[in-house]
Amino acid sequence: MTSNGEVGLIDKYCVGKNRQAGVAEVPGIFLANGAGAMAIYTVCLSCLLLLTLVMGGCQGAMVPVLGMLVGEKDYLGVRMLMRYVMRFSLSLAGTLVLLLLIFPQAVLALFNMPASLYADGAEEIRLFSVSILGVTFTFLLMYYYMTIGQKTAANLLSWVEGILVVAPAAWLLVRYLGLTGVWLAFILAELAGFAVLYMYIARVKARRSLPDFFLIPNKPRHILYDVSVSATKENAVALSKGAIAALESSGLARDLSLKAGLALEEMAANLCERDSGKESDIDIRISQTGTGIVIALRDNGAPFNPVEYTSED
Repeated sequence: MTSNGEVGLIDKYCVGKNRQAGVAEVPGIFLANGAGAMAIYTVCLSCLLLLTLVMGGCQGAMVPVLGMLVGEKDYLGVRMLMRYVMRFSLSLAGTLVLLLLIFPQAVLALFNMPASLYADGAEEIRLFSVSILGVTFTFLLMYYYMTIGQKTAANLLSWVEGILVVAPAAWLLVRYLGLTGVWLAFILAELAGFAVLYMYIARVKARRSLPDFFLIPNKPRHILYDVSVSATKENAVALSKGAIAALESSGLARDLSLKAGLALEEMAANLCERDSGKESDIDIRISQTGTGIVIALRDNGAPFNPVEYTSED
């Protein structure tokens, strides 16, 4: 009941064991009160659409970078990129969830919903918000698995979360819990999708000896040293020492390991000096070829073209 004594929207839809309305009356309840139910449903989907638009841009920008890193077999870079995107995406989704949990009536007002829906509609919006983090993570994983070629994992998430669970669960739960059952169906769909994906990932990891849910190796065999650090002079020295130790432990001759470490330190120190005062990162990879080794250095600092470089002196 609402504060003015009228039957609330949630109370109208609720047809649990303690209610006189039976399962057969559910279609009639939705026909009689469908406008209010559809209004709340529209608000929830609109909030999800706004999040999806932002996330789609973020994930769309991620795909070409991810494809490049996978093509180069830079698996450390793949993990770093995905962890960054996950933190950003879940932080954004978490902010939306908090807003829906704390200010549901303000959200309804934002969409010009009638005041009669505020009290009971707030409960539905709060329940719906629980599924948003799962939806965000699901979309991110589907983009990721499609890009790295794990289409089975992506399809499992898409079918289980989007079709096989949510529709049957909503059809069943709405008869016992009313509109609340719709939001519970969204939550169950996310949980079911993650459960099926977990079983699939466990199987793939065991069969291919992969370390984690990213379903990629730690590093290719020909990669002798692979690290990403902040661009500082202290890290330049640490990179040199780490590279020498890694190259020697891989069986490379000591004189060649020392030369590689010295060259790496000079390159990293020069980059740090050029990017002085700016926050940037260095990505280092040393790989073995048939005749020697290749040092690859990549950074996100100030642009530099050695062909066009002219000394200040």
